[in-house]
Amino acid sequence: MDWETAWMRFFRAQERRLPARGGRILVLYLSLVLRFLQRRQGAAPGVVQAGMLPALFREVPGYRIKDAAFALDAAVPWGVLTNDPALFGECDALFQAMHRAGCATADWLRAQVAQVFCGEDDLPGATPAGVRALVAALAARRQPREMIDLCCGGFSLGLEVWAALGSPASVACVGLEQDALLCAVARLVLFLCGVTEASVFERSVTEPFPADLARTSRPRLFLADLPQTGSKTVEAPPEGRFVPLPQGRRLYADWFVLREVLSCMEAGDRAFLLVTKGATVRGNERALREALLEADCLDAVFRLPAGLYPGNRRPMELLVLEKGRSVDRRGRVLCCDLSGQPLLDGALPSERLARLAKDFDRFVPTAGLSRCRSPAAGAGPALPDIQLFFHVVEVDGEHPGHAL
Repeated sequence: MDWETAWMRFFRAQERRLPARGGRILVLYLSLVLRFLQRRQGAAPGVVQAGMLPALFREVPGYRIKDAAFALDAAVPWGVLTNDPALFGECDALFQAMHRAGCATADWLRAQVAQVFCGEDDLPGATPAGVRALVAALAARRQPREMIDLCCGGFSLGLEVWAALGSPASVACVGLEQDALLCAVARLVLFLCGVTEASVFERSVTEPFPADLARTSRPRLFLADLPQTGSKTVEAPPEGRFVPLPQGRRLYADWFVLREVLSCMEAGDRAFLLVTKGATVRGNERALREALLEADCLDAVFRLPAGLYPGNRRPMELLVLEKGRSVDRRGRVLCCDLSGQPLLDGALPSERLARLAKDFDRFVPTAGLSRCRSPAAGAGPALPDIQLFFHVVEVDGEHPGHAL
C-alpha cells in the first residue's frame, strides 16, 4: 500500500472517532518521528505508541527541545487509539507506509506543517501557500544574518524564506509565538529541518519585543503575518519607540507590531509584513503612516486578493520596510496590485513571480505589473482623502497599480 492510500484510509477510519484537531496533530506527530528517523539514515520506526517523540529527543542537547517533544506528545489523543484497535491498525499502517516511501524530507515536513495548520477546524491557520511563495521570492533577494518570524505559528513562513535562501547554516532563525503548542511545533520543525541556530520565545506579539532583539546580529529580516493577530487594540508604550505617543494611547495590534518593528530596525534591516487593508486606511494610525513615509522606510507595497484566509474576506497588503535604503530607492515606493492573481489556490506562475522579484530587486517596474511612485504624488485634489495610505489608480496594462 502506498502512503497516499494509507493516508486516505486513516482519515476515513478516524472520522467520527477522533476530533479533526486530534487527527491532524497525530499525523504531524508521525511526520516528525519519521523525519527524525530519516536523519538517522532510515532507522526502523517500530510501532506507533505514546512517548515515541520524547524517546527520540532524549539524547538531543537542550531542555527546550525535549520539553517541546513532551508537549506535542501530550497533545496526541493516545487514549482513543489505545481503545480502538481498528483505528490503531490504520494509523500504524499509515506510519509504516510513510516510512517505506522515504518521503520525510525537510521540504515534505514543511508541507505537512502547513497542511495541519491550514485554518480549518479549531487550529490556527498557516500563511497561505501562494503568499509564502511570494514573500520568499522577494525576501530571498538578500541574505540576512538573522531572520525573525513574528506570530510564527509552526514557522511555515520563516522556513519558506529560509529554504528560498538556500537553507544557509549561517542564518539564525528566531520566532515569537504565544500559543504553547505552536511554540513546541516550531522548535521541533526548525531542528528537524536542519536550522542549526534557532530560538522560539513563548510570548504575545502584542507585548513590547524582548530586549534580546535589540542585541542580535545584523542585517536582520523581520517577517510577520499580522492578520493572525486579530483586530484587538493594545496600549502602546509612549516613549522609546518609533513616533512617541501620548500615555494610554491604544493602537490596533497590527500597528502595535509595525511600530515595534520600526523601533527595532537599524540600517540594512528589512521587514515583510502582511496586513489587512484596514492597517493602511484607518484614521487611528494616520500619524504613524505619515511618519513612516517621512522616515523613508516604506520600500514596497503589494496588494493581495481578498479571501486568502478562512473566515477572513478582507483584502490584504504586503508591506516591505527597510531602514537606510540605497540611494536609487530613496524617496520612491515600488507599488504592485496582485489582487487579480491566483494567490488563493497556489502561487503566481513562476515566470510572473520571477519577473516581479526582478522588478523588486532592481527597483525598475514592469508596465502593467508594478510601478514606482513618489510619496508626494499622492497629494493634491486628485486624491483628496489624506487619511488613505494607498489609492488605486488605473495604469496601462493588464492590472491596476498603486499610487501613494
